[in-house]
Parts: sequence; C-alpha cells; structure tokens
Amino acid sequence: MSMALVKEYDKHLDSKTRITLCGATVGYYAVQVFDSGPVLLEPRVLTHPANHSPNASSPYDSTIACASRMKKLLQLFQLNGISILGMGSASASLK
Repeated sequence: MSMALVKEYDKHLDSKTRITLCGATVGYYAVQVFDSGPVLLEPRVLTHPANHSPNASSPYDSTIACASRMKKLLQLFQLNGISILGMGSASASLK
C-alpha cells in the first residue's frame, strides 16, 4: 500500500504539552508512541450504536436498565419522605 504525502509542517507543544493538527478532517485519532521516538496518528471513525452486535451492547443495556430502576426507587423514597442517607425529614431504619 503506497501513501502519498499530502501535507508536511512543523509544530511545537503548547504550554499543556498538546499539538494542534492543521486541517484535521476527523475528530478522533488512535495514537501510537514508539520507544524510538515516532508518533503515529490514525483516524478513527465512531460507528452508530445500531451497527453494533447485540452481544456488544447487552452489558450497557443492563447497566442502563439497572440505573433506571434505581432512579425510580429513589424517587419513591423521596415521595415517602425516606432518606437513604439519613439527611431527609425521616430516616429509613432497618429492622
């Protein structure tokens, strides 16, 4: 695979040790730093979640479902004046 040089320029690090890419066409890059000094940037294109397999998204779906259930439970506690942190008008006690 042959690659043609499109642009070549020198850059310096800013005060926060960052480099700004001139005319960057993508927003995300994979960065590889080699022990001999070179740095390789490869563009990364993020995909839409609908393009992922169901197995890849199932852990995220279960986490979101759990968070949703927890939010509903906390709202129920607040409606009944129960504070799980003990800072509300009435504290929940375990018996």
